[in-house]
Amino acid sequence: MIFRKTVIFLLLFFATTLISSDFKTITFPSSDGVKITADLYILHTDKNTPFIVLFHQAGFSRGEYREITPKLNRLGFNCMAIDQRSGDGGKWRRE
Repeated sequence: MIFRKTVIFLLLFFATTLISSDFKTITFPSSDGVKITADLYILHTDKNTPFIVLFHQAGFSRGEYREITPKLNRLGFNCMAIDQRSGDGGKWRRE
């Protein structure tokens, strides 16, 4: 529930400043205090625009979505690709 509220807040906050298929990198804290990094792909400012949260595979990063997100924007979706904590010892690759 907290994550959903955070996503909604971030979408509304950045929707007025980011109007293109380019992405904006943001950070926000997880419930246990770890900083989460995400790329926002906001093209549509209508608050009813469908929003997709993209989760990468273990051992990869949010960067794997940089090719597909402009296509999702053109199909009418706003997106956020987050870096997950996955891999050995809680460390994860970042781009």
